[in-house]
Amino acid sequence: MKNARVLITGGAGFLGRNITRGLIGLGNEVVIFDNLSFGCKPGLSDGGKVTWIEGDVQDEASMCAAAGGCDAIFHYAGVIGGDMSAEIASAQVVAKAAANAGCTKIVYASSCAVYGRAAMDVAVTEDHPAEPLSEYAVVKRNNEAFFSSLYESHGISAALLRYFNPYGPGQDDRMVIPRFIGRALNGEPIVIYGSGEQLRDFVYIDDAVRATIAAAGNVEGAEVVNIAGGRESSVAGLVREIIDLTGSASALEFAPAPPRRRDMEIDRRIGSTAKLEKIAGFVPPTNLRDGLQYTLDAITAGAAQ
Repeated sequence: MKNARVLITGGAGFLGRNITRGLIGLGNEVVIFDNLSFGCKPGLSDGGKVTWIEGDVQDEASMCAAAGGCDAIFHYAGVIGGDMSAEIASAQVVAKAAANAGCTKIVYASSCAVYGRAAMDVAVTEDHPAEPLSEYAVVKRNNEAFFSSLYESHGISAALLRYFNPYGPGQDDRMVIPRFIGRALNGEPIVIYGSGEQLRDFVYIDDAVRATIAAAGNVEGAEVVNIAGGRESSVAGLVREIIDLTGSASALEFAPAPPRRRDMEIDRRIGSTAKLEKIAGFVPPTNLRDGLQYTLDAITAGAAQ
């Protein structure tokens, strides 16, 4: 995707601001729409290619005005652990704004959580039936279906991107990797829920951005695409890598998963990258140790300033 005008909701969040940088680097003009409830206004060397709008994605009039003249909408505004009815309502507003503006594409930040327990013994492909276990996952799957329907009704393509555990510099400590790194740097115990042998697919942010933009530019119609690394790492192994890289004396502790966090009980969830490779022409190259080192370097450099 190059030389387009793009509206990105949630552009102040971790994925949103990094995707914004990637889009700008390819000569696109970006309109960021965010209410700053979970992020901060990104400082970007944008060369005049970024327009900032502070607003609520559920405000239809504001969204329609922001989408004016845009070729695509990247819908990355979301609520972590919040009111899922807002997720549904915002998707409907995004669809109206896209239709009113004549946008040809919506890119939606979905989640690997929609797979539930599907295909735990193999790398899960986009063709596996969704088995969402949580309200969050159900809403993500619902919104995928809703955006898919827009191609038939309005000719709006939908790139439905299922992210597998993106991480990297600038992510806040609601997420597991920055939380673990913070505790390691402070020499505090690092608590793992469950056995620690759960296998996950962690994707470094630069790889996730490159994959996102490639998928956005190449998907036509309505397509689900895994944004995955295709590599499995245990949660305990992740912690040991962090302890090793930081030289920390932190102890590793285990605890039962909190109530109503069934997603933590999934033993294995690894994404197939076959479709991504076909669409984008590459597989995310950054291994976990290198990605953790890049993240740690950024944290320590920021602390030294």
